[in-house]
Amino acid sequence: MWRFEEDGTMSHYGHIALRDAFFSPERVGREGGIDSLLRGAVKQVAQEVDLKVWSLINIYNYLLFVFAHSGSTTGVVACLFQFHIFICRSQS
Repeated sequence: MWRFEEDGTMSHYGHIALRDAFFSPERVGREGGIDSLLRGAVKQVAQEVDLKVWSLINIYNYLLFVFAHSGSTTGVVACLFQFHIFICRSQS
Protein backbone atom coordinates (compact mmCIF):
# COMPACT_ATOMS: atom_id res chain seq x y z
CA MET A 1 0.00 0.00 0.00
CA TRP A 2 1.39 3.36 -0.97
CA ARG A 3 2.17 5.96 1.71
CA PHE A 4 2.78 9.63 0.97
CA GLU A 5 3.56 12.71 3.06
CA GLU A 6 1.49 15.92 2.92
CA ASP A 7 3.89 17.46 0.40
CA GLY A 8 3.37 14.52 -2.01
CA THR A 9 6.68 12.79 -1.42
CA MET A 10 6.92 9.14 -0.47
CA SER A 11 6.72 8.54 3.26
CA HIS A 12 10.13 8.11 4.87
CA TYR A 13 8.75 4.81 6.27
CA GLY A 14 8.29 3.63 2.70
CA HIS A 15 5.33 1.81 1.24
CA ILE A 16 3.90 -1.16 3.16
CA ALA A 17 2.61 -4.50 1.92
CA LEU A 18 -1.00 -5.26 2.78
CA ARG A 19 0.10 -8.51 4.43
CA ASP A 20 2.34 -6.52 6.79
CA ALA A 21 -0.32 -3.97 7.78
CA PHE A 22 -3.49 -6.06 7.86
CA PHE A 23 -3.07 -7.69 11.27
CA SER A 24 -0.88 -4.98 12.82
CA PRO A 25 -2.76 -1.69 12.94
CA GLU A 26 -0.35 -0.50 15.64
CA ARG A 27 2.40 -0.48 12.99
CA VAL A 28 0.31 1.80 10.79
CA GLY A 29 -0.20 4.11 13.77
CA ARG A 30 3.52 4.16 14.58
CA GLU A 31 4.59 4.74 10.98
CA GLY A 32 2.79 7.87 9.88
CA GLY A 33 -0.82 6.93 10.67
CA ILE A 34 -3.78 6.43 8.40
CA ASP A 35 -3.40 9.81 6.67
CA SER A 36 -0.35 8.70 4.69
CA LEU A 37 -2.19 5.54 3.58
CA LEU A 38 -5.23 7.54 2.47
CA ARG A 39 -3.00 9.89 0.46
CA GLY A 40 -1.44 6.81 -1.17
CA ALA A 41 -4.84 5.33 -1.97
CA VAL A 42 -5.91 8.55 -3.67
CA LYS A 43 -2.81 8.49 -5.90
CA GLN A 44 -3.32 4.93 -7.13
CA VAL A 45 -5.12 4.28 -10.39
CA ALA A 46 -8.06 1.90 -9.99
CA GLN A 47 -8.29 -1.20 -12.13
CA GLU A 48 -11.42 -2.13 -14.03
CA VAL A 49 -13.72 -4.34 -11.95
CA ASP A 50 -14.50 -7.77 -13.38
CA LEU A 51 -18.16 -8.13 -12.39
CA LYS A 52 -18.17 -11.89 -13.02
CA VAL A 53 -15.36 -12.43 -10.52
CA TRP A 54 -16.92 -9.94 -8.08
CA SER A 55 -20.20 -11.89 -8.15
CA LEU A 56 -18.38 -15.14 -7.45
CA ILE A 57 -16.56 -13.55 -4.52
CA ASN A 58 -19.88 -12.38 -3.08
CA ILE A 59 -21.35 -15.89 -3.40
CA TYR A 60 -18.24 -17.36 -1.77
CA ASN A 61 -18.46 -14.91 1.14
CA TYR A 62 -22.17 -15.62 1.59
CA LEU A 63 -21.56 -19.36 1.73
CA LEU A 64 -18.77 -18.90 4.25
CA PHE A 65 -21.03 -16.72 6.41
CA VAL A 66 -23.97 -19.15 6.31
CA PHE A 67 -21.93 -22.22 7.19
CA ALA A 68 -19.73 -20.47 9.74
CA HIS A 69 -22.84 -19.48 11.71
CA SER A 70 -24.41 -22.93 11.38
CA GLY A 71 -21.67 -24.53 13.49
CA SER A 72 -20.93 -27.16 10.86
CA THR A 73 -17.26 -27.12 9.86
CA THR A 74 -17.75 -30.19 7.68
CA GLY A 75 -20.45 -28.30 5.81
CA VAL A 76 -18.09 -25.39 5.18
CA VAL A 77 -15.40 -27.60 3.69
CA ALA A 78 -17.86 -29.58 1.55
CA CYS A 79 -19.61 -26.47 0.30
CA LEU A 80 -16.36 -24.68 -0.58
CA PHE A 81 -15.08 -27.77 -2.37
CA GLN A 82 -18.26 -28.01 -4.45
CA PHE A 83 -18.16 -24.27 -5.14
CA HIS A 84 -14.56 -24.56 -6.34
CA ILE A 85 -15.46 -27.43 -8.68
CA PHE A 86 -18.42 -25.41 -10.02
CA ILE A 87 -16.15 -22.42 -10.71
CA CYS A 88 -13.52 -24.54 -12.44
CA ARG A 89 -16.12 -26.18 -14.69
CA SER A 90 -17.80 -22.89 -15.57
CA GLN A 91 -14.48 -21.35 -16.67
CA SER A 92 -13.55 -24.14 -19.07
